[in-house]
Amino acid sequence: MTNTIHVWLDDKTYRLLKRLARKRGENRNIILRESLRRLAELDRIKTRRSKKIASGLRSSQ
Repeated sequence: MTNTIHVWLDDKTYRLLKRLARKRGENRNIILRESLRRLAELDRIKTRRSKKIASGLRSSQ
């Protein structure tokens, strides 16, 4: 199932999106999807690291 959203981009972000799409030979939708997936993965990594650090602090107290 696909969903449609509308996104308002400032000029700088829109130019970046167009440049990435052109450079990679992909359409803007693919660039946006991949960007969101990568951002979500970075967030998961950051969360895991924070939890690992926090658990290390608790065990050393």
